[in-house]
Amino acid sequence: IFFRAMILLHILLSLALAVDFTVAVTVLPKVPSITLNNGVKMPAISAGCWQYNAPTAEAAIATALQVGFRGIDDAFDYKNQVGVGRAIAASGIAREDLFITTKIPGCGLQGVSRAKCGPDSVRDVETNLRQLNVSYIDLLLVHFPPIGGCGALNCGVIQSQWQALEALVAKKQVRSLGVSNFCQSCFKCLDKIPGGLKIVPAVNQVQYHIGGGADPQSLV
Repeated sequence: IFFRAMILLHILLSLALAVDFTVAVTVLPKVPSITLNNGVKMPAISAGCWQYNAPTAEAAIATALQVGFRGIDDAFDYKNQVGVGRAIAASGIAREDLFITTKIPGCGLQGVSRAKCGPDSVRDVETNLRQLNVSYIDLLLVHFPPIGGCGALNCGVIQSQWQALEALVAKKQVRSLGVSNFCQSCFKCLDKIPGGLKIVPAVNQVQYHIGGGADPQSLV
């Protein structure tokens, strides 16, 4: 089932820190969209804000929205979502016209425990919503698999995390679910969820660029 799922590259644009955000900008042509496996349309290019502090992220996303971007890519561990939320609020753009991607840590990482991975993940999603000042997330990604991979040691906790996130889709706090930096063993683990997988990951977001290294499992 997973190898029929759409594995998409979510191409991120990082606006350079050296940009003078007060200068005149040119509006982009309409960004094409990609239809995910649940019918949700995602912009093919999003404005990213990795390694930015909150004020820089606010300025970068404000400029990105001004020039025509409608996709935004952020993450819990970037620690800048408050700034991104301010930029969204100040833009005046209707929420339904934006596509917001954010991420939560994998089990055992960055404050998400292995023992309570599901509840801790839900807690972090609620933090994301508060920081971004929105009522729902368009695409929620599990940022990384647990340390040690997705074999027998971690498969159960990964499954519990995914089931907790599936419940957030049912509550309409999340529109689409995906993963990031997952390998084939992680997909096989999810495919064995007791009771059956309800939501197939719509995206496997991976870093992909010239000089990015080998791709031994042919994910891209």
